[in-house]
Amino acid sequence: MDKVSDTPRTDAFISKFHGARVLSSGSRHRTDVELHDFARQLERELAEQKEQFRVLEDDLLVLGDERNAAVKDAERYRWLRLQSWFCSPLAVVTKPIEAIKLGYDCPSHGRLDALIDDSMREMK
Repeated sequence: MDKVSDTPRTDAFISKFHGARVLSSGSRHRTDVELHDFARQLERELAEQKEQFRVLEDDLLVLGDERNAAVKDAERYRWLRLQSWFCSPLAVVTKPIEAIKLGYDCPSHGRLDALIDDSMREMK
């Protein structure tokens, strides 16, 4: 039998395919049943690898979205840190219950994000 092994990957495939055992006929050739079983095994392994790849792709998309959100939050925080109470459209106040009087707007969560984003755009 000719050996067609010019790379480690090919050698590994041939070793897996032929194995070290000799069939009862004394031949190293595989039977059709053995070839079929081996092909099915390769199909299962390929399907498993495809599924693992799909899961990794999904994870990567989620991580990308989380990274983008974290970058945006960092930009907002850095912008907010630069604001002064006497000349900025927005400032941070300590002890808000004592410092803020009724009728003043104290945005938080999504409203605060939107206000910061609008203010950042206006100052550019």
